[in-house]
Amino acid sequence: MNIISNLLNAAIPPLQDGDINALSNLQTKLQDLVTKVYPYLIAGIGAVVVLWAVYLGVKWWSAGDQDKRREAKEYIRNFIIGTILIFVLAAGVTALIGFLSGYFST
Repeated sequence: MNIISNLLNAAIPPLQDGDINALSNLQTKLQDLVTKVYPYLIAGIGAVVVLWAVYLGVKWWSAGDQDKRREAKEYIRNFIIGTILIFVLAAGVTALIGFLSGYFST
């Protein structure tokens, strides 16, 4: 949160002074911030996905009776569908943002 407040504090005085390049400078700083944080964010999400998959696998493996086994299989199926859906939507949104930025910049 401190990073965002520092970025805003760096951008607001030039904006009040009428500096035309202040928004461009803020955009560049935000892009740098996202570029630095993005790999760690993806690694963290990937680690959570792997740990959840392992947890569901252990749950299925340790299920004793048939009802618990069926419930664990349903959890695994929903996990796989959800994971695929999240990655497809993330790719689709990224492609849509790229298309719209290209469309509106021309």
